[in-house]
Amino acid sequence: EQYDEKPQVQQVAQIINGVFSQLLATFPASLANRDQNELNEIRRQWVLAFRENGITTMEQVNAGMRVARRQNRPFLPSPGQFVAWCREEASVTAGLPNASELVDMVYEYCRKRGLYPDAESYPWKSNAHYWL
Repeated sequence: EQYDEKPQVQQVAQIINGVFSQLLATFPASLANRDQNELNEIRRQWVLAFRENGITTMEQVNAGMRVARRQNRPFLPSPGQFVAWCREEASVTAGLPNASELVDMVYEYCRKRGLYPDAESYPWKSNAHYWL
């Protein structure tokens, strides 16, 4: 059976069109002096980046926008940077550590694991941390 990508592409395109007004308000210097062909190509690249990286819901985009609004530069991030923001913020919202926090958490556990009879007895910050 052939997989039809059109619905997914259309969904991502709708998300991109919806988020571009937010991005333009957040990064006002981004698209100044661009013609319609350039804007269309920028949108196309964002659609591809979202599709390739599984960004298909407004919840994911909103997570990225929360990070975007904390930036203090007026220029649009690359699609890859925005995808990273979407993932990073979603992990934080879920109570998961970022990469450096995870490394620190593992080192701390390794230093203290002899103080506890087993991993289940260790005072993890959350149940999710235990499973990492």
